[in-house]
Amino acid sequence: MRRKVSDSFKDKLRKIHLMSMAFALIAITVILYMVAVGSAEQLKYVFVFCMVIAVFFFICDVIYNYVIKFLEEGISKGLIINIIREILVLLIIFHFI
Repeated sequence: MRRKVSDSFKDKLRKIHLMSMAFALIAITVILYMVAVGSAEQLKYVFVFCMVIAVFFFICDVIYNYVIKFLEEGISKGLIINIIREILVLLIIFHFI
């Protein structure tokens, strides 16, 4: 059940990944500024907003990544193990938020 995945679909995946990283970098920058300056109440909301969006794009990135792998390679034991590992990473991220 191997299929060829189009390059436009892979480009969409790259854009989602870059958006996730951009929002995560904004959130990290806000946290570093809050630590350097002290308690900045308004920036806490910016941090939470950026982290929620970054996690959303990260989830989309993971889903698209495994859809591409499933379409190209089919189902395998390694793919199932990787999906379980990504779910555990997401649970750890949600725990810290």
